[in-house]
Amino acid sequence: MAVNLSPIWGAGAQLLDNSGNVLSGGKIYTYAAGTTTQVATYTSNTGLTANSNPIVLNSAGRVPYEIWLTDGQNYKFVLKDSNDVLIGTWDNLSGINSNFIAYTNQQEIQTATAGQTVFNLTTMNYLVGTNSLSVFVDGVNQYGPGAQYAYTETDSNTVTFASGLHVGAEVKFTSSQTQNAGVIDASQVGYTYPATNAVSESVEDRLAQYVSVKDFGATGDGVTDDTDAVLNAVSYIQTAKGTLYFPKGTYVVEQAIQLNSSITVKGAGLNATTIKRNTADAETIDGHSVKAVFYVTGGWNHILDLTITGVEGTTTVDVTGIQFGYNIAAKGSVKNVAINFMFNAINEVAGLFLTEFNNIQAVSSENGFNFDSATQKTSLNLTDCYCANTGPAYVFNLVDYSVIDSCAADNCNWGSQPANPYGVGYGDPASSTGVYSFNQSVVTLNNIGAEGSYGNGVISTGNTYLNVNGMYTYGCMSLYEPNYTAYPNYAVGPIVVDTSGSSVFVANAINYVWTNDYVDTNFPTKPVASLVAFNYDENVFGQINSTAVFVTGQVNETTCFAGDSSVYPKYCKTPYNMTHNGYLYGVVNLPNINNVVRKKAVNANVVTGTGTTITIPITSQSGQNYKHMITIKGIDGTTNSSSAVPFGSTIGFGSLTSLIGITSNNAFGISSVTSSGTNLQIVLSASHTDPIIDLEIVSENIALINYASISIA
Repeated sequence: MAVNLSPIWGAGAQLLDNSGNVLSGGKIYTYAAGTTTQVATYTSNTGLTANSNPIVLNSAGRVPYEIWLTDGQNYKFVLKDSNDVLIGTWDNLSGINSNFIAYTNQQEIQTATAGQTVFNLTTMNYLVGTNSLSVFVDGVNQYGPGAQYAYTETDSNTVTFASGLHVGAEVKFTSSQTQNAGVIDASQVGYTYPATNAVSESVEDRLAQYVSVKDFGATGDGVTDDTDAVLNAVSYIQTAKGTLYFPKGTYVVEQAIQLNSSITVKGAGLNATTIKRNTADAETIDGHSVKAVFYVTGGWNHILDLTITGVEGTTTVDVTGIQFGYNIAAKGSVKNVAINFMFNAINEVAGLFLTEFNNIQAVSSENGFNFDSATQKTSLNLTDCYCANTGPAYVFNLVDYSVIDSCAADNCNWGSQPANPYGVGYGDPASSTGVYSFNQSVVTLNNIGAEGSYGNGVISTGNTYLNVNGMYTYGCMSLYEPNYTAYPNYAVGPIVVDTSGSSVFVANAINYVWTNDYVDTNFPTKPVASLVAFNYDENVFGQINSTAVFVTGQVNETTCFAGDSSVYPKYCKTPYNMTHNGYLYGVVNLPNINNVVRKKAVNANVVTGTGTTITIPITSQSGQNYKHMITIKGIDGTTNSSSAVPFGSTIGFGSLTSLIGITSNNAFGISSVTSSGTNLQIVLSASHTDPIIDLEIVSENIALINYASISIA
């Protein structure tokens, strides 16, 4: 069937409502012109597959496929919003070049020799006897009776003159041949986006804005091996940069799709586009053995709106859904992606930074988000992500400055435990660390959750700074077997602080029904926490400069914490127990400062002495310029003052063998901030005696700030 591209919304258009909003879920009805009789449109220039009627726009206000119209058929288009409210009607439309005869024009110019009669055409041909050929000699058309040089169309590329031409005569041959009906070069067809101030472009340029894997022969039928077609498309986009589009369908791809830099891969949606891997064969990329569906290196790569899957029940042995490779990846994103039946849903092997993960679903895979290489990772942002029936869900090793926001995990780490809702389980409930596992990391968790999952804690930490702002868990379990020989008082619970220590702040944590059946059955007298199991070994040197846990909210003081009773009371505090012999709860350890004042959960201490200069020693070092920010607030601590006499400022600086780039903002009661060697000196506007000082410190290396030796003179 001959079809022609629709003159409106045919390819790539984004539709808006009358208020300029994206017309998500809008509907395009197509009828015979002037009637209410529905007439089909088609998804491609083959004219084989009809669009739905109405055509329902996707969330971006775009048609899911192209719109092609039957040649010779006039249409009426009716546009409505998702509630069938009329936006506009366009009648008597026909496809671009419908009923139009297109021509291909050719020409060739030759210079005659003396007496030449026969000319053989080398760059063009024509149809003999169709009047498609015109011949000009020295600019004069030699057509019809009276022509100076009569000629004969000998064959499709030969012309014979009745008499010889003079030397140097310029002979121009031109022809016009009809193309197939309804076909025209897309570069010759103009297109203007239907919006104010839109600029015209060719249909060719418009269509080229998205490069589709189907342009390179991919079928997306779920059976044909599309590996070569997809890799050819990727090879092109690697050079051209831009977006590679996977239309609706299932694409079987048996080699890694490498994204090296500035490439976007986009599908038609989670439930529309699937990339499937059936085999686990390795290949060598940049000298490394790789088993992955996507292998990402370099920066600014993005994967959007598709599903990655292996073979159900096998986790496609050793294959990773998205692997960030040895050429460190950065500044990219993965959004609206489902990953099923992989060994790793997502992992990295040599570091990763400044990368965003949004609305990722990892299901029935051996590992979920697996950031566990021995290389530093920074600035990872996970939002609205979900793991179900994986082994470990979120594993963070050497990950700093990162956030997990509104993420969840259900039925993880079941292994071979019976009654798994998913049938086949992954992970090992007896040996696995927490559902959310952190080691040597600095991470903030906002409103995370877990249900029906196994692990040594919903959260487990070692050598980690962790800030938990909202946690909800229900029906989570553990079969973890502690080493009671090494640690007789090892505690288990929903949040586990390991023996190497961590600094943890927890706010608004709600935990329902957490159990460790192994401990309950075999060691019923061992410590079990309702929230925090604290196992810090004071004889183990870790990376954390201060080990402490502070829990806010309505918690049960007697069961919230559990562990070695000689250790955890010094480090673990709630709002109802804030005095502990010189330890500053939840933030840092101040063993040398007494007279600690705490009111309304404000951390403060009295600095003994009288004077106008507060000195904070900073340790000298030459390895790296570490940056620090100190917010200081204070009032005069003497009782003979009639007013509080407040002072304060926020101070930023760097430190090496001296302090660098000192800046002070929002200062009051302070005349200057200077340095003496590596001492930070805060000069007050007036003398103070025994001031009460509140310090808040943000630092790349807090161990360099000797807050325990603060003085006034």
